[in-house]
Amino acid sequence: MREPDAQSGKEPNVAPGAATPLFRPEALEAHARNFYGEILLARPLSLTFLCWLGAGLAALAAAIVLWGSYTETGHATGTLGLPEGRAEARFEVPARWRNYLYKGQRISLHCRSCADPDLNYSTGTITEISPRPPEGQTPGSFAASSGKEPLLTVVVSLGGTGPNSFRAGARIEAAVPLARHRFFHWIFGRAAA
Repeated sequence: MREPDAQSGKEPNVAPGAATPLFRPEALEAHARNFYGEILLARPLSLTFLCWLGAGLAALAAAIVLWGSYTETGHATGTLGLPEGRAEARFEVPARWRNYLYKGQRISLHCRSCADPDLNYSTGTITEISPRPPEGQTPGSFAASSGKEPLLTVVVSLGGTGPNSFRAGARIEAAVPLARHRFFHWIFGRAAA
């Protein structure tokens, strides 16, 4: 509150007969400003940050294309057998897979009809790889003119589990890793072809 002028007893700068406000104008302005809330200026993302982010994503994509690879997988279906008290599976696979298969190789197996859920997904070890002629041909005559592709018989031992867990003749599937391909050759090799 303003002090009245000592000589006149009136407030300074007030016209005679004019109504005086109850509060100072500065207080009224401050009170009105609080109704609107505080004004915060949000700075937008800078263009520099967006450029660095884009460059980083482009570098990541280039690294994946240059150094990344994937494994081509072949799938084969076979049957379970229980010779001499051990569990093994027999698969017939195309002869062109011969370069990717070797004795002692571990492959993934999937048995949907096995009773034990732990055996649904397991691994096995290749114990034997032998040529098998197509139907109607003798072992010495893999005739390319017949149109049938020569096959290999692959025997996989399912070690680590007892033969009582399996049912002889059950269907089993194998996933055989065939080859690793670089993303670079896969992307740009197809474009050139």
